Amino acid sequence: MKTTSTCWHCGGEVAAAEDICPSCGKVQPPPPAKERADKFAILGLAPSFDEALGSGMPLGDVKSLVDHILSNGGASKRQKEKR
Repeated sequence: MKTTSTCWHCGGEVAAAEDICPSCGKVQPPPPAKERADKFAILGLAPSFDEALGSGMPLGDVKSLVDHILSNGGASKRQKEKR
């Protein structure tokens, strides 16, 4: 996996883990699909849509992950929807 890339806008060096160029502030394109972690690996599941309940990530971990995702922007939207 590459550790750096070149910014599409200014040509500056951008670390592979960065989404924004530190030189010009432009959003960088995502890495090619074969270099990205798949959704199953991120969630700690086997790569299958037939995952049996309880054989993957423990339910408590799933709830913690969902709470974390919602706390990073989803929670404020949810509060606005209640109004």
